[in-house]
Amino acid sequence: MNPITQSSVSTALTPQRPPTFLLHLDKEATLVEDADEEIFSLYANLATDGQQDVTKKSGLGFVSSSEATYHVEFTLQPVNNEPAPDVTRLKAGGAVAHSARRNRSRKAAGRQQDMADKTIAVDISQDLASLRNRKGDTGSVIWRSSLFLAKQILQLYHFPNTAAPPFLTFDKAASSRVLELGAGTGVLGILLHELFASWTATDQYDNLKLISRNVKHNGEPKNMQIEEVDWVDLHKEKVQADKKHAGSQHAARTRFLAEEYDLIMAVDCIYNEALIPPFVSALEHYTIKGKTIVMVVCELRSADVMTVFLEEWIGRGGWTIYRLSDTALGQELKYSFVAWVAWKS
Repeated sequence: MNPITQSSVSTALTPQRPPTFLLHLDKEATLVEDADEEIFSLYANLATDGQQDVTKKSGLGFVSSSEATYHVEFTLQPVNNEPAPDVTRLKAGGAVAHSARRNRSRKAAGRQQDMADKTIAVDISQDLASLRNRKGDTGSVIWRSSLFLAKQILQLYHFPNTAAPPFLTFDKAASSRVLELGAGTGVLGILLHELFASWTATDQYDNLKLISRNVKHNGEPKNMQIEEVDWVDLHKEKVQADKKHAGSQHAARTRFLAEEYDLIMAVDCIYNEALIPPFVSALEHYTIKGKTIVMVVCELRSADVMTVFLEEWIGRGGWTIYRLSDTALGQELKYSFVAWVAWKS
């Protein structure tokens, strides 16, 4: 079967404008409006590119199931930048600020000139007993999707490629608040928190001790918080509130973190069909219309589970969802992974 190109599924010639400057979509980003079309496209390409997939070397997607403490280390390298093409950058509100773009390019060039190769290294504790003994526990170990995503974002931050602008605007990120759902070991926030104003790592109560241990071991950054968020409990309260206030504009934010966030990150949280409605309810609960960007990153495993997720997400209504391009994702995430970004307007 010939690979399905991004232009053969539902896509816009020019992506819609995100509600904030935080997100940048290139022209290869794919608008997602139909779950079946999106899943067919993803898995057709996966079958074609499978022989190139570097992620198939280990099981379901966790990095190690034998090391109680895993040493994460990778090296970022400068890229050979050609002169940036004169491409109009989409901005919230529609205006194109050429001077601002030139300033960002100068800052990016400055980071390139000031730094040689940059090595990132952290030690992350894993709860191997929970992985083996607690059925369905997936948050107690490091998953490669988190490492690949962190590496790509850090690469774009430290060594920008002027020919392919990053999907995050780092000047804006510096004043943005991040909420991470299903933080697991906390590795994503530990690696990326310095790029943002604040990072709140959340998970079920049983996992908070592991996150706390890793945050403390890696310097206990002041802008990183740990909070309990149980999607199932949140979903139950939402269902009850919807029944109680049917037909009204009531929005029950209940006891679950009343703060507002600029970016919601959820990495490899889609694996169990029963948890999909609660997960989508969590996305809806914390998404502020016209403000919050949602980013969902997954390794492609069960097509059926992924279809159920997209049907649930699209079916809630009011969402604009895009799949990031292979160029935006980088080399390690372009095979066997997908990243969707979304907002409500």
